[in-house]
Amino acid sequence: MELLPFDEIMPAVAEGRYQAGLLIHESQLMYRELGLNLVVDLGQWWKETTNLPLPMGGNAIRKDFPEPQKMQFARLMRKSVALARQRHWESVDYSQSFGRGMDRDMISRYVQGWVNEFTEDPGPRGREAVARLLGLEPVWIQG
Repeated sequence: MELLPFDEIMPAVAEGRYQAGLLIHESQLMYRELGLNLVVDLGQWWKETTNLPLPMGGNAIRKDFPEPQKMQFARLMRKSVALARQRHWESVDYSQSFGRGMDRDMISRYVQGWVNEFTEDPGPRGREAVARLLGLEPVWIQG
C-alpha cells in the first residue's frame, strides 16, 4: 500500500493507477468531475452506525501548559469560528485560494461543513462522538 498526499489521490485513481482511494477535504465534493464513483461515504456510515456527529478534526494543546493559557487558547479558537460564521462570505473569499478548482458555491458548502454551530460548540454529543472514535480498533486492509 502506497501513501499519497491527499491532493494526489483523486487524480491517481482517475488515471487508473489505483482502484480506489480515501478522499478528504474538497475531493469529497469534486470526485464526480473526474468520472469517479462513490464506494462508501464514511460520514454517512458513521452516522448510521453510531447516530453521532462525525468528529472531523480537532485542536490540541500541550498538557503541561498552564491552565490559563489553555483556556485562552480555547476561547480564541471558539471566537475564531464564531467570527468566521458571522463573516461567511469573507471566509469563502479567503478559502478560494486553497479551493483547487472549486467554484464559489462549492467552497461555501465546504466552509459550512467545517465552520458551523457544532464546530463552535460540539457539546456532549460531540464529546461522545470523539470518545467513540478514539475507542475504535484500527482496521487495516491488506492489499
